[in-house]
Amino acid sequence: MKRLNPLRGRVSWLAKGPGEGRQADASAGVWQTLRETPLSAHVVLIGIFINQVAAFVQIYLVLFLHARGFSYEQGGFALGCFSVGAIAGTFGGGALSDWLGPRWTIVVSMGATGVFTYALTLFGSLPPIYVAAALSGALSRSSATASAALLFDLVPKDRQVMMSAMRRSAINGGLSVAPLLGAALAAISWYLVFWADAATSIIYCAIAAFVLRTAQINRDTEKASGLVKAARPRTGYGTILRDGRYLVYLLLMLCNGLVHIQFFVVLPIMLLAEHYRTWAYAVLLAVSATLGVGLQLTVTKRTQNWPIWLATMSGWVLLVIGRASFGLPGGLVILFIAMLIGCAGQLIGGPAAFAHPVRAAPPGASARYIGLANGAFRLGYAIGPAAGVLLWTHIGKGVWLVCLLVGVLITGPGIWSLREPRPAAAAGPEAAADAVEVEVAAAEMPPPDALLADSELPEEDEPEGAVAGDVHGP
Repeated sequence: MKRLNPLRGRVSWLAKGPGEGRQADASAGVWQTLRETPLSAHVVLIGIFINQVAAFVQIYLVLFLHARGFSYEQGGFALGCFSVGAIAGTFGGGALSDWLGPRWTIVVSMGATGVFTYALTLFGSLPPIYVAAALSGALSRSSATASAALLFDLVPKDRQVMMSAMRRSAINGGLSVAPLLGAALAAISWYLVFWADAATSIIYCAIAAFVLRTAQINRDTEKASGLVKAARPRTGYGTILRDGRYLVYLLLMLCNGLVHIQFFVVLPIMLLAEHYRTWAYAVLLAVSATLGVGLQLTVTKRTQNWPIWLATMSGWVLLVIGRASFGLPGGLVILFIAMLIGCAGQLIGGPAAFAHPVRAAPPGASARYIGLANGAFRLGYAIGPAAGVLLWTHIGKGVWLVCLLVGVLITGPGIWSLREPRPAAAAGPEAAADAVEVEVAAAEMPPPDALLADSELPEEDEPEGAVAGDVHGP
């Protein structure tokens, strides 16, 4: 007996093409997006959250090494090795994802991250600790790039901004728990902190290895994109270096990191110099984090269908105004208002800014585009502290005026870089029609989770060379 398809009523708009039927569903929220995304995306989001709950290396590495008898300077250098590795891993994660495919990149990277994080508790001399810290940072960020690429490939274009927000919420939700959980574990043993970090990396590795399936991911990505795996060629870094608009976007992301990090670098120094108590900065930080976690998905539901350039640059302008306002007189009231303006900018612009690479990338290059964007942002995070402190020591509150100047200078080029026509628009009506036909056919299939749960269809064998294969074109 033929099984009735429970999705038939909900996705009947697919048969109408990309216009009218899809528009009625344009402001879908998080729950509708979750219902419409395949089980593979749910699994990746859960894995990201589990891994971030115990992301302790960057938070506690210096204190852990000091407790073992090393100096703060030596611990700081080890943390610097971790940060340099993270930048390299972010840039290189796209290429690794192209080579192994996102699923196997997650498996290999998370498994190795767990090993090197655990190794930090074994080594008693500094050189191997520095090496282990650098490799732990590099491999953890390679996995993050692969996870982002996979999540974006598993949803249609009109859900990518919401998926970006959901990914950010999973990361921020885990990171909001990590400091308190790490402190509780440290009260028992510092070794337990890093054992827990290593364990969550291994858990995420196991989830990707034993729950995700390459054949199922291929079906899900083909359904979302309308392109079969063989039809998506690979694109190298040479193509990206010739993409002038995308290079300007990378400069925008670098400036974003430089300006954003000053909240954590210059602001606490300024508050201390002006004789505010520690609780003032703690309250600003706590309120900003709470608003970021609590309102991100609600705000993104309203802004996900704005043009990418409008959402990103609106958020950027608000972020710059918020940071510049920290230099105004007025005490805590002005500081609180400045924090709220900057937070609003992050809520509006963040998901769109980090979703842009997958929309701008030609077929076969999304993982590399994502890796370069995240790498540029993290490079700004790496340079920002030294630049911010240097400016503070020479010009004091003028550092906030510099943030405003950087924001003004990059705004025009940033809009130009983001208004590039989407690659899909150049594919022509025949490609669009083919994509609609694929989506219509996919709509007649049972839901993705039913395929795995009920096993109505036989599981496809892993294709030969799956490790070297490309899951989504990257």
